[in-house]
Amino acid sequence: MGKRFYRFCRVLVRIFTKPMRTEWAEQPDDGPYVFAVNHDGAHGPLLMCAHFPLRDQCHPWINSPVYDREAMPEYVLHDFWWKPGCFWEPVLKRTVPYIAAALVPPLMEGADGIPIYRDQRVMTTFRESIKILKNNEHIVIFTDGFDEN
Repeated sequence: MGKRFYRFCRVLVRIFTKPMRTEWAEQPDDGPYVFAVNHDGAHGPLLMCAHFPLRDQCHPWINSPVYDREAMPEYVLHDFWWKPGCFWEPVLKRTVPYIAAALVPPLMEGADGIPIYRDQRVMTTFRESIKILKNNEHIVIFTDGFDEN
């Protein structure tokens, strides 16, 4: 279910967004790569996973709370999915975290991502990353925001 839901959403993103332009400093050939790209809010990961030419061989690093329906509401509240203090904030705080908890974890299960743990389980993140690279597949790391948590 998760894989089909993810692929369906990825097609929708490709249909309703402008194609991403990929510029290579050097065209990749054989071998695994680690792509370090800008997060750019929610746009960066969405566009990267939908439009990037190597998207089917890429495994994005994804914050671990995004996989957990129970942790997702708190993650949304602290990750500021809207501008703090905006007019709609009271309504958004009561709705968006729970809608996200219902939709995002099943979607992310289909993304073939690598959960990022920020505690002693960080070694799991690194072990999974090494396994992906040994399989000659690629990793995508959205670099900005790492110092915030």
